[in-house]
Amino acid sequence: MARSFGEYSPAVPLGVTWEESILLEDENGSPVDLTGYDVRAQLRAVVPVVAAGVPLTYPVMEITTAGYYGTAPAWPVVEAFTIADPTDGTITLRVDVDDLDAISPSNAKAKLLWSIVLVNKNTGYAIPLVTGKPVFLPATTL
Repeated sequence: MARSFGEYSPAVPLGVTWEESILLEDENGSPVDLTGYDVRAQLRAVVPVVAAGVPLTYPVMEITTAGYYGTAPAWPVVEAFTIADPTDGTITLRVDVDDLDAISPSNAKAKLLWSIVLVNKNTGYAIPLVTGKPVFLPATTL
């Protein structure tokens, strides 16, 4: 049974490029091999409501590795996750300032929900990494 490995709720200033990295290690402290995995995270205003397996609400934004979707979904998707090649257990997030502006176009504080998930490219099997409530803070320099 999959489980969430932790909680991560960063404070993210608007008006800048958002950069984070996550290092996944096994119980011996060795980097986890992430070959064959994609990464995705959905930023949502509320917990999604689902009917017949279909979400009734869209995320504010979804962040993925490049090429995650063959056809773009109806909500905004930013390809901002990368996995080092060769893999060293590191996942990097880099959302450009222009893409980050879509979180709060009026530059107001926004507290969203998210979860970061590893997805096996071949099987679709999803492994949750972290969940949390990132807070997007108004930019003071525009």
